[in-house]
Amino acid sequence: MRVFIIDDEEVSIFIIRNMLTFQGIASEEEITSFLYSEEALDTLLKCEKEELPDIILLDLAMPVLDGWQLLEKLAPFKSKFERCRIHILTSSIVQSDEVRAKKNSMVSGFMHKPISAAEISKL
Repeated sequence: MRVFIIDDEEVSIFIIRNMLTFQGIASEEEITSFLYSEEALDTLLKCEKEELPDIILLDLAMPVLDGWQLLEKLAPFKSKFERCRIHILTSSIVQSDEVRAKKNSMVSGFMHKPISAAEISKL
């Protein structure tokens, strides 16, 4: 299973990557991480449909281009990403973020950091 982790915190990426591999969700080679959402956006838009990840774990609070803005930039290409499950992964405790995520048809799930083993297994 191909997974993209888009998060500006290296420690968070490290933890998520290890949890994914430990639980057998994805191998190390199947996980691609991005510290910069602009780089992730560029990669996603350049990917052929069959090269897209199965899962994207997307942080909301990132500099320059936050998670919401990244979703807005992907929206015109929604059909390209229909098999891609995008899960918001955030440390935000603002209830409106979860409500907003549920209203976004591109978002498959909403998880809080630190992510738990139980949440990883749901992927």
